[in-house]
Amino acid sequence: MVVSCGKGKRKGSSSSRVRLGNGHGLLGGAHPGHTCSPSRPAPGCVSAAPVAQSTPPPGGFGGAGGCRPFGTLLVPGASWLNGHGVDVISNGCTYSSYVYGTYGWEWQCVELFERLINQEGWYSGFVSTSPSGGAKDLYPNAPSSAFDKHPNGSGYIPVPGDAIVFYGYPDDPYGHVAIVRSVNATSVDVVEQNDMGSGTATLSLSGSTIGNEGALTVEGILHAKANTQNGGGSNGGPNGGGVPTTGTKFVMLSSGSGFGSPQDWSNTPFYGSRATLVCDVNGDGKADLVAVNDSATFVMLSSGSGFGSPQDWSNTPFYGSKATLCADVNGDGKADLIAVDDNATFVMLSNGSGFGSVQDWSAQPFYGSVATFAGDVNGDRKADLVAVDGNATFVMLSSGSGFGAVQGWSSTPFYGSRTTLACDVNGDGKADLVAVNDSATFVMPSSGSGFGSVQDWSNTPFYGSKATLCADVNGDGKADLIAVDDNATFVMLSTGSGFGSPQGWSGQPFYGSVGTFAGDVNGDRKADLIAVN
Repeated sequence: MVVSCGKGKRKGSSSSRVRLGNGHGLLGGAHPGHTCSPSRPAPGCVSAAPVAQSTPPPGGFGGAGGCRPFGTLLVPGASWLNGHGVDVISNGCTYSSYVYGTYGWEWQCVELFERLINQEGWYSGFVSTSPSGGAKDLYPNAPSSAFDKHPNGSGYIPVPGDAIVFYGYPDDPYGHVAIVRSVNATSVDVVEQNDMGSGTATLSLSGSTIGNEGALTVEGILHAKANTQNGGGSNGGPNGGGVPTTGTKFVMLSSGSGFGSPQDWSNTPFYGSRATLVCDVNGDGKADLVAVNDSATFVMLSSGSGFGSPQDWSNTPFYGSKATLCADVNGDGKADLIAVDDNATFVMLSNGSGFGSVQDWSAQPFYGSVATFAGDVNGDRKADLVAVDGNATFVMLSSGSGFGAVQGWSSTPFYGSRTTLACDVNGDGKADLVAVNDSATFVMPSSGSGFGSVQDWSNTPFYGSKATLCADVNGDGKADLIAVDDNATFVMLSTGSGFGSPQGWSGQPFYGSVGTFAGDVNGDRKADLIAVN
């Protein structure tokens, strides 16, 4: 076993991280580096193979933060570096690695760096980590023929694709490396592996000096000479995500039996530096776009045939350290913003034309090590919070003015090796849990007071290389599975007790460089596809 980047206490010891369930053990009984068996994994079995590229819901699979099972996709490559990044993948709940892959030990921080520079064609081969075997040695060892080296604070401002190399320290002698995703005047947004978190972090920027990541100090910045990326966007406006794209928003409307031709719904750059969400914030039955930035939140309302101009819905900084979600928590038909932090959960209610003041809806830690969702699990039309851990699932019900006490809704390990979703698949008005694995899809239906036994809803491998989504595309009140691949989109319709055979709903490429979403944007009660670039 080789450890190629930081281990131990990089951002504080693991014991200081509070979460429900088992927290830091090996999740689901699977050992990192060993493929689950039998060949069709049961829920909770984690595959050691890298997951297919897919776009998670904003903030990751249910939200940012929390140790994720080994091999879980954290940040899709299509969402950064102008759509040409590489997937950022979880190393699980340990800083060590047991699997040696094409670009090194999976999924260490150095492996991400080596994979990026090779797949982008910026460098061929490995940059040495001798003599320590750690990330800190990338900076002195990177060949000057292929990389420019910039000491921290030297006047150089990093651009997307640059590598920020960190020194080691006594508890972590190996150092660390993170990759720049976007830059603005005061911060640098990075992606990273082997950090037991969301796969992203934000570092302060003062002039040309990048701040520490926890106890790690910056050694220097490596810029591949072949990297022609420009700097990122500003976090001060609605296009603050820092992905240099044209900003086009495309929609494919559902007819109930297929997706139509792509339609251009907006040419305005619009995505958030913290989260980009799709939900109906004004209660007209049409899903809108929401961009959550560092200091403000913007909305583009759907007219049913396009997205309107950006509107400033809040000038209050509002996002969660664990998850930022959008759902109707008070049952008035308008989706609200939810910020899940380490020790509390906050809400900004929508009044139909803006988000109100920040309200404290729970003063206790509540988020899942696998996923955190917002959805109506008891059928009262108010979205509740769901925390999926390695060995159990917990719920906090919404009263309309706050989230109640934590309830254990299932003691069965239940999450997918491809993705875990929450949606109403049987049409009873209560959100269920869906686990998508390599060869099958499982469901735990909600009874309104708990999640039932595991049901096998499909033995067909079904997941997308770009996105795997869950939404009602044919308007029968039951959520269906959607697989967005590189060149086509497929659907498995729900019968209420299982998923049918895969159907081709579009024969053309359709996915966004920032994100791919499913939501009813024209108000006909059939979910459409939205590609945000």
